[in-house]
Amino acid sequence: MTDPYLPEEAQYQRTRTLLQQLLAIERSAHELLVPDEPQGLRITLITKSDLVLRDLDLLRALHAQVVFSINTLDDTLQRQLDAAPPIGRRLAALKACQEAGLATACFIAPIMPGLTEVATIVHAVRPYCREIWLDRLNLHPSCKEPVRHFISRYYPHLQPLYRAIYEEHDLSYWHLLERYLRTIARACALPYATTLDVAPTGAAATIMDAATTVDTGPTGEAALSGAGRPRLINFSAP
Repeated sequence: MTDPYLPEEAQYQRTRTLLQQLLAIERSAHELLVPDEPQGLRITLITKSDLVLRDLDLLRALHAQVVFSINTLDDTLQRQLDAAPPIGRRLAALKACQEAGLATACFIAPIMPGLTEVATIVHAVRPYCREIWLDRLNLHPSCKEPVRHFISRYYPHLQPLYRAIYEEHDLSYWHLLERYLRTIARACALPYATTLDVAPTGAAATIMDAATTVDTGPTGEAALSGAGRPRLINFSAP
């Protein structure tokens, strides 16, 4: 579900009602299923809102995964892009979900060329995530003009880059980004995968862990232990 926590949800509670119904179905079905066989719903919620914390009781009962969409830590850029809750509140909510025992992920998307500082976000969220997802800015024809206007108004120095990517279809930026992401993964001691490495279900268990011992990266940070390390997953690797 995405995004199930729009501002109207605070008043109408449609998402909470749906979660309650799903939990009732889950509990009823559990009584009919054969013990020790795979069972249960797989629920993933992608949101920008800390309103998700209201429903922690239901999300824990459903063993849901909560994914926070964050593509910048810059408050000015965030306000220019959307009217969603501030980044600080999203990070605090991500931490709260992780501490509540939920499976968590951060979705760095869309990666905006020249604006999204991927490494900074990875460092900020990795203590609170089992997975870090990445996806590039893919422009539907209806979005091209608004994005062009946004860049020309606020970041005119990036116009040549966006013209090359979205008008001349130059993929070199994304190929460079792919290599950069692998460098970030090594520096942060994070297993790296693309959708080619992930089963169609996207199940975390299908992504192979890197060796527990990883060389310290150029940032000088010590390698993390194998247990509990998040994985860096690039959904749009060229």
